[in-house]
Amino acid sequence: MLTDISIFKKRDFFKFAATYSLKIDQEYRPSTIRNYRATCKKLYQFVGENYLDTKKIDLDFLYDFENFLITQCHNSPNTIAENFKILSILISKAYHKFKLKETDNPFLNFKCSRKQTTREYLEPEELKKIIDLPLKETSIASMVRDIFIIECYTGLRISDILNLRWKNYSGKTISLKMQKTKKPIVIPLSEVALQTIELHRGIFDDDNDFIFKLINAEPNASQNELDKAIASGTVVVNTNLKRIAKKVGINKNISSHTGRHTFATLLISQGAGIYEVKELLGHSDVKLTQIYTHLLNKKKVSTIALLNTI
Repeated sequence: MLTDISIFKKRDFFKFAATYSLKIDQEYRPSTIRNYRATCKKLYQFVGENYLDTKKIDLDFLYDFENFLITQCHNSPNTIAENFKILSILISKAYHKFKLKETDNPFLNFKCSRKQTTREYLEPEELKKIIDLPLKETSIASMVRDIFIIECYTGLRISDILNLRWKNYSGKTISLKMQKTKKPIVIPLSEVALQTIELHRGIFDDDNDFIFKLINAEPNASQNELDKAIASGTVVVNTNLKRIAKKVGINKNISSHTGRHTFATLLISQGAGIYEVKELLGHSDVKLTQIYTHLLNKKKVSTIALLNTI
């Protein structure tokens, strides 16, 4: 019996997960690390004990945990899918660490799928309302509005815009390596984007200075410090965007990512090619870009349906 307990503790999944979490602390983005730790916390609550034998995580265990996430944590399908994605990675690495048979991995027979969420985007007239909204030039709301305009006119992610330096801007284009994919990209700028950026040029700005001085980080900060500052800055952007939308009467759940969706849908609705939009968004697969054509197709169907009311 003592031998069994010894083996049990050697295969302790919680201890392994905690060690792995520390290992990735300097490698992954803060949001990813938070997701890892949140998943482990829910698993710990589900088990209700201090240790968990990796071998006891079988198919029935996974289905019971899924039920716990639904009924006790009240998580959405996509949150549950993200939890299981993380758990799958941890289980695979734990099996390798403890030299367990890969054929016994319960995730070989378990599937948890994401549901397609609504991708909110703005119509041209809604975007114009935000652009035309009178705001105090030196206010946080004004800077957030300008950041959102750049997202709508470039398709850049909020993390890339907050980290945008003057050295990335040529006066005609933005050139950078994307934070999320590490893929280099060059984006030609429209007149609106150019004018918006130029509003933020200071007399003493250095090439390495941020264009939008919203995040609380030095230009030469470490990647870990920068990631944390960007995460905090994103919260500020999202909070102010919701207030701005309310002021102009837009009843949509707007976030920083709405600008990226708006950029793609507006281009495609104006006849832009799907592959050109793919490159501007920095997508690795055109299937990711095609979701925006599906959004517009749904809009066409709902528009035609108006004829039924005549």
